[in-house]
Amino acid sequence: MARMTPGNGRFVPLVGFHVEAGKDSDLDMAMQAAKVAQIEIKHQRPGGAEIIRHWHIGERIAFYPVTSGPVAATVAASLGERNVQATAEAGLGMRWGSNERSKMAVRGYLDVLVRAGHMRLFQLSVRSRMTDVLLNALLDHGRVCEAADHLVDRSKHPDVVNFHEIALPLGPGNEEEWGKGDDRHCCAIYEPAPGDDRQRVSTQCLAARYRTRRRSTRLG
Repeated sequence: MARMTPGNGRFVPLVGFHVEAGKDSDLDMAMQAAKVAQIEIKHQRPGGAEIIRHWHIGERIAFYPVTSGPVAATVAASLGERNVQATAEAGLGMRWGSNERSKMAVRGYLDVLVRAGHMRLFQLSVRSRMTDVLLNALLDHGRVCEAADHLVDRSKHPDVVNFHEIALPLGPGNEEEWGKGDDRHCCAIYEPAPGDDRQRVSTQCLAARYRTRRRSTRLG
């Protein structure tokens, strides 16, 4: 639960991305420079509710993931004996202990801060069924990068197009019911556009998502 105006208004359900304020002065200054708004989130604690200020990055974000990509199509396979080391070396943090929910994390750059000149790695963390959603998003992003690799001007971009060079769009999908309890209504953080064919990625689409400081590289 969150309220969009700190100190005023009522708390309502929140869909979006946020990071706690007041933990890192450099980050706070970067958020201010990028004109990111603050919100208050009510966290339920054993002793009662605690209200904490966060930077509200938005309902949708553009994220440049620093990873070489998933090595398997499922979380379970990624953590299998043959793939667990390769998964870690790919820059993906995963865990799924007995009687635990699966967890996954990947680091990358936020477009809103990149545009403000702040190059800092962020860690995007998810758990439970959202790990499958994020893994599928990265698999899909890999196909986008492959398509981009066939479109770039190779004389200006001799290297293979990497995951961190193109923005991965993340945002709420359709609301679904997952499991039981108060948090059973969930919105997946990634959902391809209806009819979107990732095997036919347009130059215009890629140019809009290409990392800001690499705009000089021509596509096509």
